Amino acid sequence: MKEYFKKYHLEHREHNLQKMRERYLKNKESVLANAAIRYKRIKDDLKLKRQENIEEVRKKEREQKKKDYSRNIALSRNKAKEKWANNEGYRAYMKDYRSSPEMRLHSNLSRSIRTALKQKKDGRRWESIVGYSRETLKTHLEKLFKDGMIWDNYGKWEVDHIKPRSSFGLSDDTQVKECWRLENLQPLWMSENRSKYNKIEGEICT
Repeated sequence: MKEYFKKYHLEHREHNLQKMRERYLKNKESVLANAAIRYKRIKDDLKLKRQENIEEVRKKEREQKKKDYSRNIALSRNKAKEKWANNEGYRAYMKDYRSSPEMRLHSNLSRSIRTALKQKKDGRRWESIVGYSRETLKTHLEKLFKDGMIWDNYGKWEVDHIKPRSSFGLSDDTQVKECWRLENLQPLWMSENRSKYNKIEGEICT
């Protein structure tokens, strides 16, 4: 009997599908209305079931998040190890990055501008966007160093925007160039920079 029905459906498949399509088009409104009712009932049932077992649900969610976190951490570490082991250029870059404050400044500024442009630097160097070189920026910052600031303790002090980044639209290169122009940049101790947040201190040179 089972084989008979299977054979029957295969032989009359197109005919049956056509009948189903016709029936659907003829009763489309009621079919959709009934489907919406079923969907809402299932959704409400699931919501009620979740509320009835909320503690158990939350416990399972916490356990799953821990598993996902542990798995992602392990994957990230393995990828980093592979990248380190198989890429001589990357190892050299990281060695320079860790030992050179100027390299960290270069990398941080590049990352900040890339983020401001929402990852759309299109392979361009940040120098071509802001219109000055790393050496020019370095000289500018050194002229404004406060007592105790040296390149070896970069990280304890940061590059601050006198007029905060949040006050610029940063929707295109022109906005970014204005935000990162030298006259708007100054070295500031990390604690001062954090307490300043988005406040504008002093006048910006023109």
